[in-house]
Amino acid sequence: FTVKATDGTGFSGSAVPVSIVVASTGLPFAEDFSDTTVAGLTDWAISSTGSSVDTGSRLRIGASSTIGSAIYKTPFNSSRGLALQFDFDYVISGTVQGLSFFLLDGSVTSPVAGSTGPGLGYAYSQTGAGAPRGYLGVGFDIGGNFATKNTTSSFHDGVDASAHANSIALRGPSTNASSLKAAAEYDYVTGSWTNLSPAGSKAVRLTLKPDGTLTMLLAATNRVTWQTVYQNLGYAGTAAYTGIPAPNSLLLGFATAITTTNANNFVSLDNVSVTVPTDLGVAFASAPS
Repeated sequence: FTVKATDGTGFSGSAVPVSIVVASTGLPFAEDFSDTTVAGLTDWAISSTGSSVDTGSRLRIGASSTIGSAIYKTPFNSSRGLALQFDFDYVISGTVQGLSFFLLDGSVTSPVAGSTGPGLGYAYSQTGAGAPRGYLGVGFDIGGNFATKNTTSSFHDGVDASAHANSIALRGPSTNASSLKAAAEYDYVTGSWTNLSPAGSKAVRLTLKPDGTLTMLLAATNRVTWQTVYQNLGYAGTAAYTGIPAPNSLLLGFATAITTTNANNFVSLDNVSVTVPTDLGVAFASAPS
């Protein structure tokens, strides 16, 4: 379409063609997990013998000492960012380490989650690899070790050596297809001591913009009172991302880490929706006159 400018004196400029640039490959999509079986969720790669769709149409990932994950199979163009909403719930009858939301390089052909324990299915553990070519991991850290620096039990870096239970923290990228402890990747970015307790349903709004900033809001699933966890946090400008640009495309996923053998442990997901952030880019085909 075209735009023509006028002012109060009657001056009229030339018509200028304008194109709206919306690069949204792979977006938007929404998932309410209304299928009655995991096998019916064909858009997702779901890993865990304990995963199921419960009677409330929620996806339970992980149960009874497992690492469970759900990775959306279609990559999306990273140039416009993403606006994500989802609900999660957890029940503890033992030890649930927590839930992670993560982004992987979209060129990974066989995406899998990372390790159990402090890695929350995104980063490495003392003996296992992290998620391949991870770009960002957000840990909803019930156990409290996703942000911890402890080279014998958790990570090479972090806020300190103490556990920070029921908090939310961010870890950065990896460049390897199978990144083990020795590579010392998934650097700590920041943590927010937002309290996730008591156990129960939570709603999350997460916006990542192309400029490398992140905003996150958290509420109960009635979505009445929203708490700001991060506001325009410049995660991509931190040391963790030095020399590591955003991949051209990204895959998104969720994972949970459960370390106690108890069939009553689970984390569930529901009402996942992903769109492009609403501030559209406007590109002028030629300069206004």
